[in-house]
Amino acid sequence: MGLSDELYSMAEFLQTSESDELLSKVRLEQKIQQKQHTILAGPPGTGKTKLVMDLKETLQKNQNLGVFDFIQFHREFSYQDFIEGYKPSSNGGFVPKRGVFRKFISKVEKRLQNPSFQGGDSEVIDLFVIDEINRANISSVFGELFTLLEDSERKSIRLPRSNQELQLFDSVVIVGTMNTADKSIALLDFALRRRFAYLFVPPDYEGLKSWLLRYGLAFNDFSIDEYVQSVQALNQRITKHPLLGKGMMLGQALFVPRRIKGSYEPFTLEEIAERFVEQVFPQLEAYFGFGGQRELDNIISPDLRIKIEQAKAIQTADIVGFIRILSKENHIES
Repeated sequence: MGLSDELYSMAEFLQTSESDELLSKVRLEQKIQQKQHTILAGPPGTGKTKLVMDLKETLQKNQNLGVFDFIQFHREFSYQDFIEGYKPSSNGGFVPKRGVFRKFISKVEKRLQNPSFQGGDSEVIDLFVIDEINRANISSVFGELFTLLEDSERKSIRLPRSNQELQLFDSVVIVGTMNTADKSIALLDFALRRRFAYLFVPPDYEGLKSWLLRYGLAFNDFSIDEYVQSVQALNQRITKHPLLGKGMMLGQALFVPRRIKGSYEPFTLEEIAERFVEQVFPQLEAYFGFGGQRELDNIISPDLRIKIEQAKAIQTADIVGFIRILSKENHIES
């Protein structure tokens, strides 16, 4: 098998992933109930991690959650961190050291030996969550675990360093999250694609509208409906751009100002403008990289692009005009 067979392009992934704007906790819960290892993939700010934490709460509420662990991968994350490695011993040598997944499996084994812990029945899920799963070299980090994930008949495998068995219990489900806008992961390991179900998490426009209605707007330059329509139109432009596509859309979280818990003050126009200047425009700039600023003309406008390029101040009036144009554009297309 050659390199072209082993690497799976992000474009191919997005074409074959299950995608639905009505994606909800229910679809993820169905995969988990089927004991299907799953990856939630989508643009930044679409709430992938929140979906996982909501799943955890649901399992807890139904008393179906066994052992739970949450980790985040990064570029330096290794097999030694995940499965096992070596650590210095008191006598000057080295002894095997368990990684985070082996420690998780040990907790699962302990739970299964004590049925009184979270019920101990077949409905209990031992959930292992890997945030940003695409950040690490998956084949290298997973090692022998890949074999267990693919072979449903094989339940354990002997590890070369410790000479101990790594057992993958039927109750264990691995859920990963993946940012499809991260250009550093343009190629996916095909081995990973074969072993996980993929759910694409699109921007949640109804969620955006509900959140805005919860707080309200402290101005009348545009309505909440117009604002949501403008976000949809911006994402339509991104989806249609030949260098971008649906994996590069912007999630709803990028368009909502932050609020301290317990604060319910309406959003101001200045706060909305700040989100565009500090979150939306920098993300779009990053998509095209150095020298690609002119491509922004197709996503925002030449005037806004020039201001960004020349580091000129973008006024709230600029943002209002941009939002109004987008909202009308979305209305016409729909």
